Amino acid sequence: MAQAFGTMMHQLRQLTGEVQDGAQSLSGAGEAILAAVAQQSAGATAQSAAIAETSATVEEVKASAQQATQLAESSPRPPVRRTASQPRA
Repeated sequence: MAQAFGTMMHQLRQLTGEVQDGAQSLSGAGEAILAAVAQQSAGATAQSAAIAETSATVEEVKASAQQATQLAESSPRPPVRRTASQPRA
């Protein structure tokens, strides 16, 4: 009976060691996943900032184009020079 008890204790120690190894592996995998998620989050944040900057630039270009159109429409037009080959209207 003592031998069976000793065998059981040995197997329990071995099992405990395997469980600890598994827990350490899971911990390492969890840390790797956390690092990957943090990296993706940082990339998404940078991409969002770049999109916002691009959108602001597009709005500025749009405003400039509208201002140039309004200026062109409100400016008096210079007389059209006709050459001898152009017929008069």
